[in-house]
Amino acid sequence: MPELDPQNPYSLFLVLVLLLLGSTGGNHVDRHLDYMLNSLQAAKDSIAAVRQGFQTFHATLAPPAPSPAPAPAPAPAPATETGPVWPVAVAGS
Repeated sequence: MPELDPQNPYSLFLVLVLLLLGSTGGNHVDRHLDYMLNSLQAAKDSIAAVRQGFQTFHATLAPPAPSPAPAPAPAPAPATETGPVWPVAVAGS
């Protein structure tokens, strides 16, 4: 017979169901199962509420997303060997 892992939640749930059914002696089993179903549903709802609270808390504490880096400035035009050309007045104009 395979051994039950005491840390496995499914094994613990199976043990809980067997204890519940064994303790009733066959009387009012449906009422006990309804109670267990309601307890599990309440636990599920509580966990969902806590998870939503953590997500909201994390979203409010998260820093804003960094803005994209600005485009680099264009490189200056290389200087020519003769230097800059100045406009020259042409005689006779």
